[in-house]
Amino acid sequence: MNDQVSGKFINTYWDTSTTRQESGVGSGDGAGVTGLTTSQLQAALPAGFTNAVWGNADNRTTPYLLGLSGNRVFSANDPSANLYTVIMNTAQLQGMQNNLSDRYVLGNTIEASGYTGFVPIGSGSKFFSGTLDGLGYTINNLVISSTSRYTGSSVVFFLVVSSQILACLAGV
Repeated sequence: MNDQVSGKFINTYWDTSTTRQESGVGSGDGAGVTGLTTSQLQAALPAGFTNAVWGNADNRTTPYLLGLSGNRVFSANDPSANLYTVIMNTAQLQGMQNNLSDRYVLGNTIEASGYTGFVPIGSGSKFFSGTLDGLGYTINNLVISSTSRYTGSSVVFFLVVSSQILACLAGV
């Protein structure tokens, strides 16, 4: 079995703070491979990254692909090495229902006009115990579906919360 990989890396980056790796290429040529600290990755998109393809929540997270669902990043608001899932749209916001204990950040302002059927996150027996950090972004024009149990003047985004919601504003 041959464990050798041949080829060339161009504009490749890795996080030296969280990986604690001094080199990004075993015994091969390190040309085109750059190690950056978490702070350096959060400070700005490195050379070779374009804003049309990559985001970093206005320098508050490590870089992530804009068109990819489930991006995992480090947040400038969390000094520990916790990973956060980036929420870019209303469908991903609703998808938080599938992992109520995860850490989430908004990657941009979410315009929810036209999205119907949003169900409150959590239930009476399964509550949101994760973290949602809005990073200063907002969720606008979100219409929340309710059942008779939740009608009246109360509109809820999270049905039951036992965790942190940080800097996240929702407009209805």
